[in-house]
Amino acid sequence: MLRGGISTTALIAIIIVVVAIIGILAYFLMAPGTPGAPPTTTATTPTTVKPAKKFRVAVVVGGDKTDLGWNYKILTDAEEAAKAFGWELTEVTNVPFPQQEAILRNLAASGKYDMIIVGGNQFVSVIAKVAKDYPNVKFVQIPGWIQNATSNLVQLNVDFQVNGYYLAGILAGKMTKTGRLAVVIGQWFPPLSMEYHAFKAGVESVNPNATVWCVVAGTWTDPNLGMQIALSLIKEKKVDIIAQIADATGRGVFAAAMTASVEYNGQKIPVKVIGTVADQVFLAPQNTLVSVMLNFTKFYEYVYLHIVKGTWDKIGGKIISMDLSYLSSFHAFEKQVPDDVKQLLAEAAEKIAKGEIKVPRIVTKSCPNPPPP
Repeated sequence: MLRGGISTTALIAIIIVVVAIIGILAYFLMAPGTPGAPPTTTATTPTTVKPAKKFRVAVVVGGDKTDLGWNYKILTDAEEAAKAFGWELTEVTNVPFPQQEAILRNLAASGKYDMIIVGGNQFVSVIAKVAKDYPNVKFVQIPGWIQNATSNLVQLNVDFQVNGYYLAGILAGKMTKTGRLAVVIGQWFPPLSMEYHAFKAGVESVNPNATVWCVVAGTWTDPNLGMQIALSLIKEKKVDIIAQIADATGRGVFAAAMTASVEYNGQKIPVKVIGTVADQVFLAPQNTLVSVMLNFTKFYEYVYLHIVKGTWDKIGGKIISMDLSYLSSFHAFEKQVPDDVKQLLAEAAEKIAKGEIKVPRIVTKSCPNPPPP
């Protein structure tokens, strides 16, 4: 028996639990990737055709799979497409911003690739220049908003995920206990602006008195900052549902939800997180309300089939509008989400598909916020 009345056996058990918790949080807050590692129009899909030779594809991203979000999905969906269509796939990851143009030029100059897929808003600043200098290489920018692009560049329009965020907003508006919600974003680009405003519109469609905050971290790769932002929202703003669109920075949001609760009207309210791009429930199984999913394979297939069928001229130089979003299951919240809310979501999705609900596509220069209460 040790001092304080705790037995040696009990103390060992406590130590094991504490070590396990520290290990879990360390995973969420670790920096993504290996530090210092080298950078490794409405759509109609044509009929499937197999190319006469091996089809070679390079996919380029600013991060890697450890973000368990954007980069993870860009890469794993490319791998799925490669298996389905027999591509020879090269993945180039952890591309630093200053080296983006040089890396893209090297890939294009190699002459190895039938298609170069570039995933990330940050590449928009260089992709048009590179595509112009290599007219015989076909480039795919996800997402893109470049007007009058060269005919060898096709872009996925920035509204590819707005419908999913509108539906997530409906769910969040119905499930919040405090009426205070937030979106944490890595950096402010047109697609992120649209997703924030779509989420806010979804919330307000069912809960007009709710308040939706917006915080831009300024980085996609800092889980510690993501946790600090989330804890501030939880403690100071009484936010009980946070949608994170911040890649690795968003891992800190999940960590905060696991370790903090909202003190509101004398109650402690658990914090729920809405994941992005991939089903992120395994990051925080008891705190992940839903994830706004993306199916990039659908777009990859669309572009690929136009290449092998010889119909690239129908999409080259264009910005393609294609909804790739949908909601994951509710997992631990399956029984907590009322049946009438599930029905409301199904009806809203149907009305969006029919054009009866027009999800806003708003682009603002900065992240707007409500006035202080």
